[in-house]
Amino acid sequence: MVKIRRNFQAREIVEDAAQETLMRVLKNLRANPALLDEPGKLGAYVLGVCNNVVRELARSERRYVGMDGAEDGRPCPESNAMEILCGEERKKRAQAILSELAPRDRNLLRMVFYEERDKDEICREMKVDRDYLRVVLHRAIQRCRTMVEEAQNPKIQ
Repeated sequence: MVKIRRNFQAREIVEDAAQETLMRVLKNLRANPALLDEPGKLGAYVLGVCNNVVRELARSERRYVGMDGAEDGRPCPESNAMEILCGEERKKRAQAILSELAPRDRNLLRMVFYEERDKDEICREMKVDRDYLRVVLHRAIQRCRTMVEEAQNPKIQ
């Protein structure tokens, strides 16, 4: 609990992380009783599982933190003008590359990565089965990657 409390302030998150740690430890020990060859290693094993849970929670929280402070449209004081300009330039390049993609690829990438929609819902909307969606998504990513590489390394004629 100390490890979790050190990383998170909200009581609910601390409780969830502790329960998740306990659940994973019990599940792993039940699935593989020979996991720990010595009972004295249980503490270290629990701490290792706890570290993984804390990292996963921290990673998932970092994913959504940036949107809260950006509501007023002002840059944060830590950022400098060069970072802002580079960010805007990257955004414009990404929009230009996406606009060159076929509409189906562009919509698929938007639904999967930007909107983070459920894959079953995307399958219904695009009228494809789940296995073929994986193939279509892979091809769209490859086309996008190729266009990015071409934009970074223009061919000399």
